[in-house]
Amino acid sequence: MQGTLHVEGIKLIGGDEGGGDGGVATVDGTEEGVATFTNCALEGNTAKDGGVINVEKSGSAIFNNCSLSQNTGSDDAGVAFVTGEASSAVFNNCTVSGNTGTYGGAFKIINQGNIKSQGSTFNGNIATDLGGVATISGVESTATFTDCLTTNNAASSENEGPVYYALGGASLTIINPRDN
Repeated sequence: MQGTLHVEGIKLIGGDEGGGDGGVATVDGTEEGVATFTNCALEGNTAKDGGVINVEKSGSAIFNNCSLSQNTGSDDAGVAFVTGEASSAVFNNCTVSGNTGTYGGAFKIINQGNIKSQGSTFNGNIATDLGGVATISGVESTATFTDCLTTNNAASSENEGPVYYALGGASLTIINPRDN
């Protein structure tokens, strides 16, 4: 997707990219790609990287008050795969539950990508390898989680980041985590 996309108040179920990236959308920043989802339910979507969305080449995605559940990234990230310098995804007051991916049950951030979440709940996300909620990899890749609740997230091994896994010089910041 290039240009601007604004989606509000809809339910998107069962998007399947058939082995490609972004079950609902790929946001390509080379043409100032920006996608905004507000008060949406995104359920049961599937893709290779980013069961819901793939953000690349300085693209941007914003999710406000959305439910993202039962999405699958067959390689990476059940919800969002964010790659490339200045590529970003923001999740404000979202419920992210029951998603699966090999690296990052919900999110994978690489190659200077950036993700932020404020006031969101992460429950039951599963990575078959690293990071039940998120895998963050590479120098200048960043993830910030503020006022978020995490419960029952898992990775293949307790040593492989059942909630978050950061490697290769990536930055992970957790501010004011919420209790049950």
